[in-house]
Amino acid sequence: MYFGRTIISSVLGVLVVLSGGYAITPCWAAGAGQLSGTVYYNDNPLSEITAMEPSFWVWDETLNQSVDDFTHTYNNLTGAYTVGNLPEGPITVSMIYHLTGSTSTLPGNYRAHAYPDLSQLSTEERADYPIDALLIIHQTSPWDNSGIDFATAPADPYPVHSRHVVYQWDAVADHYAFVITTLRDTDFGFVEYVVNTTTQETSYTVDLEDSAESEHYHSYFTACNAENEVIASYMTTYTNGYGGDYRFKVQE
Repeated sequence: MYFGRTIISSVLGVLVVLSGGYAITPCWAAGAGQLSGTVYYNDNPLSEITAMEPSFWVWDETLNQSVDDFTHTYNNLTGAYTVGNLPEGPITVSMIYHLTGSTSTLPGNYRAHAYPDLSQLSTEERADYPIDALLIIHQTSPWDNSGIDFATAPADPYPVHSRHVVYQWDAVADHYAFVITTLRDTDFGFVEYVVNTTTQETSYTVDLEDSAESEHYHSYFTACNAENEVIASYMTTYTNGYGGDYRFKVQE
């Protein structure tokens, strides 16, 4: 049984960006700013789904560095949060709800991000600033994203599929926005859209051409409620990081 409680803590540590292979040492950038509100999922407090307490992270967009000595509170009965000791300017506030799996980027977990500029918010807005969480969708085909099976290219080669590609995922919403593009291998530059559609099904089948030399396919999708609000999105967890898309090649 969970009992309602409020957690107050300061955050000390090092953010390691695995996909880039470098570490960002926290800097002592803080101020007198404060932000409060409720974390929602699909228009309801996330606390109605889980009593999990999130981990918090704050980034100072002006100084381009993490904020070290911010404070935070969270009530796991109401979903109410407060983040304090913030810089007076544009920031990123992240809350990670690690419910399942070995890491928080696997399907079934929730991630909430907000990008307020405290200097542009009124006292009332700072005191009631809602943040929406997104669920990570479980894709089961053509690759199951509950696995951690390879590193980002070029550390590992791209997965290879046949031309007839079947996407399948667990149902979480009213409909899904589904996109496939091609990107260059060298700089990940955009080449063209291959698929850009919506569906109410939990699968999508497409016949693709063999990948052109030095190009790969790039797919991603989001889940939307009946009001067309995004409530879930796809993520790939690599052995050396994570991303919001699935990258692969096609070869018959």
